[in-house]
Amino acid sequence: PKAVDRAQSAPAPETKAKKGKKKKKKGKKGKKVKPPAGMNDANFYGAGCLRHISHYEAFKISIAELDGERYVIPLLNSKLPKVRWHARAILLNLATTPSSEIRMMQFGAPKH
Repeated sequence: PKAVDRAQSAPAPETKAKKGKKKKKKGKKGKKVKPPAGMNDANFYGAGCLRHISHYEAFKISIAELDGERYVIPLLNSKLPKVRWHARAILLNLATTPSSEIRMMQFGAPKH
């Protein structure tokens, strides 16, 4: 008699989905990382200083040439209202420089 391969002749048994406990994912979904200690103060004082010097035309042009908008725009999402206020004031001061509209659109500044 011929040797018959059981895997070929017999149908494969149906596998049932496992019932029971599912593995829990570690951590909470959407959990945000806390900023390092002192980061909020650093953002506040840094934005305040930058706001003060952005009143002067020479500094305003220098900040704009160095793509200062790129670093100020994320401050608009800060939890501290004073940091957001400083960031808006900086962007308004920089808006008077030539070609600032193009750079601000490039970096995703809100339209006003």
